[in-house]
Amino acid sequence: VSKSTKKAITKGGMNGKSSPYSAPGGAEEIIIGDRSNYIDIYKIVFASGYKLEHQQSIHSDFEMHDRIVPALVNTADFRETIMEFMRANQISALDSIFPTHGLTSLYNNMNAINADLLMYRGHGASTGWADVMDSSQVRDFGSLAPVVAGITCLSGDYPDLEDTNMAASMLKHGAGLYIGATETSATAYNSQAAPMFLTRFFSTRPAAADWTHLERKFWGYSGEADYYYYFVYEYNLYGEPKFGKVGPTLAPPSVTVNAINMPASTQVVDIPNYVREDANGVSAFTIPDGGLHTVDGDPVVPVYGVTFEYPAGTLVQEVALSSQVLSETLTNLVLPIFDITAIDASRAADLTAAQRAPTAGAEEGWLPELEQPFSWQVTQHSDGSSSLEILIYPMQYAPATLMARFYNQFTFNITTTNTSVSITDLRTDQLRYSLNAPVTINMVVENRAAAQDLSVVAEIRRSRSTEALSSAPFDLITGLSGEGHYSAVWDSAGMEAGQYTLDVRLYDSSSQLAAESFYDITLGQMSLEVQNLASSALDFDTGDALNFTFDVANTGEEALDGVVYVTIRGPSDYTHPMTETLSLLNPGASLPFDFAWDTTGVPAGQFTVNAYVSFESRISALQSLELVNTHKMFLPLVNR
Repeated sequence: VSKSTKKAITKGGMNGKSSPYSAPGGAEEIIIGDRSNYIDIYKIVFASGYKLEHQQSIHSDFEMHDRIVPALVNTADFRETIMEFMRANQISALDSIFPTHGLTSLYNNMNAINADLLMYRGHGASTGWADVMDSSQVRDFGSLAPVVAGITCLSGDYPDLEDTNMAASMLKHGAGLYIGATETSATAYNSQAAPMFLTRFFSTRPAAADWTHLERKFWGYSGEADYYYYFVYEYNLYGEPKFGKVGPTLAPPSVTVNAINMPASTQVVDIPNYVREDANGVSAFTIPDGGLHTVDGDPVVPVYGVTFEYPAGTLVQEVALSSQVLSETLTNLVLPIFDITAIDASRAADLTAAQRAPTAGAEEGWLPELEQPFSWQVTQHSDGSSSLEILIYPMQYAPATLMARFYNQFTFNITTTNTSVSITDLRTDQLRYSLNAPVTINMVVENRAAAQDLSVVAEIRRSRSTEALSSAPFDLITGLSGEGHYSAVWDSAGMEAGQYTLDVRLYDSSSQLAAESFYDITLGQMSLEVQNLASSALDFDTGDALNFTFDVANTGEEALDGVVYVTIRGPSDYTHPMTETLSLLNPGASLPFDFAWDTTGVPAGQFTVNAYVSFESRISALQSLELVNTHKMFLPLVNR
């Protein structure tokens, strides 16, 4: 290994020494830290001699004198390896095959270096992480108060009101902040988010701002047909959003107000070098801190986003590509086809033989099919400033010929204008509307210059779509100077239930865009109810078998699925949770449920039965029953 490219090599167990535990089949691993900010894991295999078989690359903020401290990486499933990012820019990989040993090492290491962040990644559930840890095994963090990020399925879900979930348990044991998913999350996006959050964590911002920065990046990668937006929706942050980071390399957060410098009208964007991983004859490409084109059925190609900030009073009118530099043409290249249902959607390798070979005489047919290799959007902020986000597609792929082109530089011409007009408030009179209901839109417009006329275009489209489906009839604004209040009523008749975006644009007399603002509108009521809760007995003796019956009814306007919960609580902190999945339930329909409870061994006293249903990151109203388990004693009557 060249010393000019590699910086740390660790074999087997702790600190390069042989581990007291054996990997499956006696396999050994070598872990190498690279100047390219990646840690590579190799397995030593014997096949006509020893050789190294690449297993995984982990993105990290790796420095010259950092060390790697692994405790035997799990060769069966690398996604279930603890990655602990330490304050001193160190990384520990702790083994999930031996969770007790691994967790003890984890806490010892965290205390030793006064850790700021604990992040776990892999398969997850609301009450635990893979086979490594459940909520009952979380230990007190003492004075550390770390930020904890569970980048797994359901890591932030609250299925019960007790502390049986990871989020509540982490906070109860002293975490200062907890980040987790409320729904089942896609591996493809979790795998991208974990290293991207790590690189942001070493800022001077509060941790919540680091996470928001990541989510904004993901939102910028989100198109009409992919799932980046779902990642943003499903992850919640629990705790104090202003929670900071303090330590030798992390300065306390401070609030500063910086003037926004006007970006140049010509911007040259250099694309970082891609990272290529080859497995099973399929090549996967990523760009550090970049995203992926993830549309079901399309080849997965990397994308890259840049953001430019503009001060209040400046509007971006147009973004045009003036040139792009072709740096490489690749041949005989098989890319994965995206499938959100796959365990690792961005590494899907089950391609047919036809997809693995070029088609003779076929036209190139470059993908993704785009009119231009970029898209752009502007986000308005409450202080009048704005952010221009440009999403670039540096790689094009022709499946028929197995060719790809990679462009490493793009030059954009950005046209801006100055404006004295701003939309200072835009909202509707309700948060959610029933289907076919009229929607009242209220808008406040301010003009800080001489009076002028403004035309209003108010379009309604599906969220994340660019196609206008309807419009709101605002009148022409005449002679506006100072502040003006305006209203319109949108007739939503015939629109389907779901999320919509209201896009309001104001144009001056020369048809130049003067102001723009957006607002989300939700059509269709969502409601599930537990009805007719009953028990086979309200008084019982220990050992009796009880049954609880009830109906779950969809009283809203959208088909919904969810999880039904029945929780029994009694004396001596007795808790018995039961769950069952609710399949898609149409509006107006109901389903019966029957839960059985074996009371063998339960204590005497009063019990409360709660039944509710969880759906769309919310829960229905509780339905409750009171039960009594009191042994009655009958004494003989004695007359004297």
